[in-house]
Amino acid sequence: MAGKNDKWVMFRNYMANELGITKEDVKEWIKDAIHDEVKNVVANAYGRCDIEEMVRRTIIHHDYYGRKEGFNSDVIKATASILASEIEIKPRKKKED
Repeated sequence: MAGKNDKWVMFRNYMANELGITKEDVKEWIKDAIHDEVKNVVANAYGRCDIEEMVRRTIIHHDYYGRKEGFNSDVIKATASILASEIEIKPRKKKED
């Protein structure tokens, strides 16, 4: 009786000798199948995305909504910090009339 490895060797030899399928062929088929599947998963996960709902869930799940300081003040502080680091402010000389 043929063992597990013997059956694999017979199958591999059949694929290579009778069908002319190489390892490279199989790798290419797998690569194509994965590429297509990733496209489908990304389209299903992010294609139906509602930005407002995502923001709403994030605020509620991270407990920003019930805090004393409030979410708005956190947003204002973060925005001010980003703008301060990115923008250079140069004072102008006052024009004399």
